[in-house]
Amino acid sequence: MQPLNFFCEPCITPVCCDCTVLDHKEKNGHIVMNVEEALKKYTPVLDETITEMDKSIKTVEEKKQALEKAAENIEQIQKELAVQVRQTFDRIRDAIDERERELFNMSEHEIDKKRNEIGDQLAIVHDREALLAKDRNNLKSAKDTKDISAMFTHHQSAREALGRKVEISGPSRATKDFAVSFQFNSRAENNIRSTISVFGDVSFK
Repeated sequence: MQPLNFFCEPCITPVCCDCTVLDHKEKNGHIVMNVEEALKKYTPVLDETITEMDKSIKTVEEKKQALEKAAENIEQIQKELAVQVRQTFDRIRDAIDERERELFNMSEHEIDKKRNEIGDQLAIVHDREALLAKDRNNLKSAKDTKDISAMFTHHQSAREALGRKVEISGPSRATKDFAVSFQFNSRAENNIRSTISVFGDVSFK
């Protein structure tokens, strides 16, 4: 078998000397160059793609770190929320046990929603990071080994990966620094027993 010393540009494939005469004729629209010329021509394109992928990976990593930090913070927020609820209701505990349980359920529901939002974004980030890293490494390996066939296969895969835009919102203000407040008129505590069912609220902002 003859060495593949030539490259047909329209077919994007390495070819041997015989192939340039038999199957890849210039009169049929084929453009054949030697492998070194092809490498010289397309290496800058590969370098540009690798640079873009490095930048994209860095952006994804920054998003991932921010989301992981938000995931840690939300656990502390939940603890602080529990403290606020207890401090507010200690003075009238006997009459508001049922309402307190309702507010805890409300707060836990909202915390779960926030946690799920962050978890969903982290899942997207992890998937995107793995895909970009895989395609980038495949492309870099093909370039380093000068495997021209693999170069174009992995370059196409890398470009497709870069072209698939994935919405990664990152931590919003709602997940970074939302607060919880309980509002009531302390002078009316003696009258609260009769209106406990509508006393207090859990608000996220």
